[in-house]
Amino acid sequence: MSLKQQASQGAEINEKLAALMTNSNAVRAIASAVEGTLGPKGLDTMLVDKFGEVVITNDGVTILTMMEANHPAARMVINIAKSQQEEIGDGTTTATVMAGALVSAGVEQVVKGVPVARVIEGIRAGVRRALEVMKEQAIPLEDLQHPWLKQVALVAGREHQDIADLVVEAARLIGKEKLLDPNFKLSDTVTSEEGATNQVFMGVILNKETMNKQMPRQLENVKVLVIDDALEP
Repeated sequence: MSLKQQASQGAEINEKLAALMTNSNAVRAIASAVEGTLGPKGLDTMLVDKFGEVVITNDGVTILTMMEANHPAARMVINIAKSQQEEIGDGTTTATVMAGALVSAGVEQVVKGVPVARVIEGIRAGVRRALEVMKEQAIPLEDLQHPWLKQVALVAGREHQDIADLVVEAARLIGKEKLLDPNFKLSDTVTSEEGATNQVFMGVILNKETMNKQMPRQLENVKVLVIDDALEP
């Protein structure tokens, strides 16, 4: 092989590695934006948009949704987190951090000369093995009265005792059958009101003002017709 051919081949390899490193850096940047919020002791992140609006949160999906990412690899990771939120309702930060770690480990192997196909095959094998270990060690909670349910709520609620108690109370009121319904998500039943106290409310909340100030604030033993549509001709 001539020196010219060797130089051309070397330039091609460097170009491929440059593209790989660019994609890897984009994924790492997304992961680093949320990894500090992970866990019960996670820190809050302050986000400032182009209009100067400030949002302080430790919710991974909120951070990722508000980020303005133009790189295709970065947008891919954000879309994965959104899908995780829609399907499961939790674990977006964990999924993002794990994706960043897998990409970093894969890039290290490619730089050492391992073919990309082999790296992908190895990652898939590792993921399959991890799922097997998780299934072996998982302990199903058959009863909503199990004390470990409270521990799960504490971790998810970042060790806020009151919130954990309310979540467990709500889960028990709804019942196991409804919680196992794939079309039902407990998080969708949570309503956030500024200045309101935390409580579990049995019934239906209509977040509407009265049509007239003279209307009574409380009604008992009445029938209510609720129409989820516009009353137009």
